[in-house]
Amino acid sequence: MATKRSLYFEIFLIALAVIVLEVSYTRVFSYKLVYYFTYLVIGVSLLGLGAGGVFVTLFESLRQIPPRRLILVCSLVASLSVTIGYFITALLPMNLFQMVIHLGQGRWDTVFLEVVKLGALLITLFVPFAAAGIALAIIFATRTENISRLYFADLSGAALGCTMIIPIMVYLSPPGGVLLAGFFFAISGWNLARDEGGRWPAGVIISAVLSLIFVISPALLPDPVKDNIKGEGESKAIFTRWSPVFRVDVVPIPLPDAEPSNFLVHDGTLGSVLYSWDGEMDSLARYDTMDRQYPFRLLGPGANVAIVGSAGGNEIMASLHFEANHVTGIELNPVTVDLLHEDFADFTGRLAEHPKVRIVNAEGRAFLEGSGDNFDLIWLVAPDSYAAMNAASSGAFVLSESYLYTREMIQTSLTHLTPDGILCAQFGEIGFGEKPNRTLRYLATAREAFRKLGIEDFPAHVMVTAAPGFADMATVTILLKKSPFTEKEIATLNTTAASLEKNEVIYTPTGMAQDHPAFTVITANGDEREAFYDRYPYQIGPITDDSPFFWHFVSFPDALTG
Repeated sequence: MATKRSLYFEIFLIALAVIVLEVSYTRVFSYKLVYYFTYLVIGVSLLGLGAGGVFVTLFESLRQIPPRRLILVCSLVASLSVTIGYFITALLPMNLFQMVIHLGQGRWDTVFLEVVKLGALLITLFVPFAAAGIALAIIFATRTENISRLYFADLSGAALGCTMIIPIMVYLSPPGGVLLAGFFFAISGWNLARDEGGRWPAGVIISAVLSLIFVISPALLPDPVKDNIKGEGESKAIFTRWSPVFRVDVVPIPLPDAEPSNFLVHDGTLGSVLYSWDGEMDSLARYDTMDRQYPFRLLGPGANVAIVGSAGGNEIMASLHFEANHVTGIELNPVTVDLLHEDFADFTGRLAEHPKVRIVNAEGRAFLEGSGDNFDLIWLVAPDSYAAMNAASSGAFVLSESYLYTREMIQTSLTHLTPDGILCAQFGEIGFGEKPNRTLRYLATAREAFRKLGIEDFPAHVMVTAAPGFADMATVTILLKKSPFTEKEIATLNTTAASLEKNEVIYTPTGMAQDHPAFTVITANGDEREAFYDRYPYQIGPITDDSPFFWHFVSFPDALTG
């Protein structure tokens, strides 16, 4: 008869598998649905682990199974359910946003179908975590004399999983990470299977090999089917790569009469554009008709530029066209950086190798805070990735933390400007005419940042324009300057806006659209400003690092009731 095992090996691998599975699935769900469904993955994993302990407590039949056999069964169930579950998760088409719309319309057949599919998805996700929870509960309950060492093994496995997960996503992809977790679950039962004998070792080997095949060759795994709102009918990607930040797909833009260009699709939603370039300055003349020119018309040639969220290099090209002296592109996702340096280097005219250009893989705020340089222009061009699920219209980003929009970020940017330098923020705003929430909140936050720097005459340091965009979206440009804008700069902005089709000046220090809510946010003082924030139908007050929820425009009850 086998001797009593310590089970350190088993608990170590189970904890390792749980962490790898959980984090890998957050990336898969971010791509398949939308990124805030990662909270769902975390919640279901915690529910499964906790439920495992509850099952052991409630069901005596589980406690009557020999502990080593039960742990072995749980390891195999977890491994096989991970392998089978990934295929279900990847291939099951979901239309959750359509479900919400149909719920309001009373179309119960569609709602019922989507609820059933969502339930199947949740059960698929729940099973491996519940099996792991049962195994962990049994180990802890039957080895109380070694509880401290077991807990150490548990934490060590989880720590190794946290250490490994970034390389796993880079080299294996998140789907490969899911199957690697299945492999870890399988081999966690190996010693117990040998003790049990019979067909148990063969079962462990089969389960481990099945998972390992897909780990070694993740291309054999099906690509997750995206929610329909993400555009399943779009052109086929010519490049795809996962990363710990978000997955990047390069999708050709079907415009036969235009210069070749590609969408950069981030986790299944439109993120940016990758334009072709022949390396000749004359071919960048399109920027003379775009709102990207605003800061350069004020600054003139020779600016030293830092771009936060340089993406596919569109703003870098614009900077070169307007004769910037040097351009630093700061991009968070290493895959996007590699596109310009390697995979699409020729397509973009070797932009990353241009003598005036430096592209760094870094988080924008951290780069600025660690930089000893001052810039004539710090340019934030929609530095977050989102598309149809814009929080300004849906409230969907209410849980999204964004430290690129806080008072402290604006203060950091202002302190890294030259004396007459400009901070330019440009972003899309859905429904700008009715609810310019993003614009108002950024202005409110900027005003607080200026106050913290001891600059009280904020109205003299800001200018705002708006340009038409796709459908109901406007592109808003907010220009901020430590020193007051001069009459010449104000005139230049007005002239530039007049030369661009349908561009509108929302605010300058000498030309005020008093009927626009931006006027009140910029100019009102004290109680008048606070009263405006209180009566405005959305939450648009300034945000700080302590509560960096820029997208939190509605209260939780209002979000639930629509």
